[in-house]
Amino acid sequence: MFICPKCKNELSGFYLLKCTCGYEVPKIDSIYQFTDEAPISLANDGHKYLGYEYVGENYEEPNVSENIVKNSDYGIYGACSKKLVELLGKNCVVLDLGCGLGPASIPLAMEGAKTIAADISQNMLSVGVERAKNKKLDENLIFVRMNGYKLMIAEGSVDAVVAIDMLHQVDEPETVVKEILRVLKPNGVFVQYGCRGLPLTETQREINAICSTALNDIQDYYQKTLTELGYVGLPFSSWVKVSDFIDKYFYKPKIHETNSDTSWTGKMQKGIHKLKTRASGSAQLIPDDMHCIAWTKTDKYAKEKYGDNYYNMPSYSRFTGVLEIYKLKV
Repeated sequence: MFICPKCKNELSGFYLLKCTCGYEVPKIDSIYQFTDEAPISLANDGHKYLGYEYVGENYEEPNVSENIVKNSDYGIYGACSKKLVELLGKNCVVLDLGCGLGPASIPLAMEGAKTIAADISQNMLSVGVERAKNKKLDENLIFVRMNGYKLMIAEGSVDAVVAIDMLHQVDEPETVVKEILRVLKPNGVFVQYGCRGLPLTETQREINAICSTALNDIQDYYQKTLTELGYVGLPFSSWVKVSDFIDKYFYKPKIHETNSDTSWTGKMQKGIHKLKTRASGSAQLIPDDMHCIAWTKTDKYAKEKYGDNYYNMPSYSRFTGVLEIYKLKV
């Protein structure tokens, strides 16, 4: 299943044993360390990538994080994970690549999939480990620190690879896609989680449009201020480029809808939280002094234009979870 980092021989089984060469994969905070590479790499030589090491739990606004911890409510992630296991069968082996805080990995394991939760960020993985505690998932869930450019997983080992919001955080997504191809079984699938909007009333659509316009305006003002301060963003891959590589190696996806029906009113809260805490790939690298100036000006701008309570501007969204399942081209 896994590859020994020292001798490159295959380690037998889902659980890590000491390799016949004598090497034992080390663990830090219950996370197996298959790489000692940095969680973020921007060097000119070698691959560039952005792990979310400086984001951690800021990836979610506090009320969402609290709900997940208390109620194990993974929303569309949970619904999609349940659907995937229904389609592949219990005991299927799933690699959740760029698993982050574990919103897909944990429900996959809860549904019976043998789940490899892999990420380059020790910080993100540590939160996932903590959230998985007391759920009795030791037989189904393993957290591993790996680099997507060099997965320490044997060829043809997994039934599915799930990648959510990950491939555009690397500078050469095709290389990572080829690694995905390598570790998939011949009949394995590449999976992305998504959602489809459900009907809203006319009044809800109008309120949602107002919120979206205001949030886009506030985000644009923040970016404009950063530009004026001399900050230049990092030129990482676009979703268009990533999609081209997926289309190159996989057939068009088969869409599977879940039976979930999720309502959400936190569009402004989530957008402003991520802006304020720099909770995204390249944003986490914005220098503190620039961010402080840009955020202070942006907050003042938003209050003057939308009121002191702009953070709580109402919105309405309603959606169902959707699986996109890609089969390998022969």
